[in-house]
Amino acid sequence: MEVGCPYGCAQCTPINGCLSCKPPFSLLLHREGARQTASCTRVCPSGFYKLKRNKKRGFCAKCMLRGCSECSTRHYCSVCKTGLLRHAGRCRKRCPPGTKLSARSPGLCLSIPTPAPDVAVNEIDRGNSSWPWLTPPKSTQTPVNATQTPVNATSLPTELTPPKRRRKKKRRKEKDKRRERHRRRKYKETRLRNRRRKDRRRGRLKKNKEKRKKSSAPTTTATTMAANS
Repeated sequence: MEVGCPYGCAQCTPINGCLSCKPPFSLLLHREGARQTASCTRVCPSGFYKLKRNKKRGFCAKCMLRGCSECSTRHYCSVCKTGLLRHAGRCRKRCPPGTKLSARSPGLCLSIPTPAPDVAVNEIDRGNSSWPWLTPPKSTQTPVNATQTPVNATSLPTELTPPKRRRKKKRRKEKDKRRERHRRRKYKETRLRNRRRKDRRRGRLKKNKEKRKKSSAPTTTATTMAANS
């Protein structure tokens, strides 16, 4: 901190004021006619939000969203002006379709919750599409009447069709087994092929060695006979 700078200011000049602040202070610009000065503040005032350039430096930026009085970020409004409603971080004159005005927090538009589907108990016996593995066989299905008693889960047949994901998992396992068998068979074939090549090469080397021995044997006998004579 330089001598003569206010609290929280790291660098300053007598004309422009603070140039940089210490964390967690933020730089706030002031306009006085043609002159612009800056100061360091811990909390940004109303209409400004804290913008971090990096971990050490930051400054208070002005909220530029339409009809917004307080911003939390550049694209999100936290408080709107009087007479406006807030929805998804923006200020509007009325709530958009599919939303309604909140009773607890005034000035906030909330989405209307969709009602849960009314699923009857006999829907399982009819063969509901959301429960495909709980549908009984066609031979055991009976028409549903208005006077029929509701079906309990314990009265369902024992032979139930498995869901699609179980069949997919089973097919995937079978495919992986076939791939593993194919890989092992290829590995055995390559090993056998390499072994045969080595055997053929050894046989050729052995034959060439025997030929060299036979061709060198008469010359040695001729030299010994010449020496004896």
